[in-house]
Amino acid sequence: MKNYLKDVNNSEFEELTKCKQTMKKYEELLQIERNRKDVLLQKIQNAYTEKLKGKYFKLFSVADLETIGKIEYVYCKSNKFLINTTKINVTVNGKVMMVPCKYELTDEIIEKMQFLTEEEYKAAFYDYVIERIITSVDEEIMG
Repeated sequence: MKNYLKDVNNSEFEELTKCKQTMKKYEELLQIERNRKDVLLQKIQNAYTEKLKGKYFKLFSVADLETIGKIEYVYCKSNKFLINTTKINVTVNGKVMMVPCKYELTDEIIEKMQFLTEEEYKAAFYDYVIERIITSVDEEIMG
């Protein structure tokens, strides 16, 4: 039985076969590099977590104190490093809550963070909560 497809142009079939083989090699190399990238991201994530885990901080926006909290860990998502923290939130009725919060790990955010010792954190916690409660009461009175 005659193969009509190969009769069309045998050299183009050979080129197609070579092309597919080359593509397969590049796909294998690309997978190797993806695996390498994943390992490197994991190592960097672990290094950041080791350096930052358990650190207390004040976070400033412009010149104002935005929040205080504690860093839990660093992780990578979509090739970006994120800091998972718990921060203090004071509700309108004065209830103090520890709220999970995420920040992208950038030079800008690190520059806005002031790292604190545990003693400094305790003092800042007290000041932060009292200030928020007084502000809430003043706003309620001024109405």
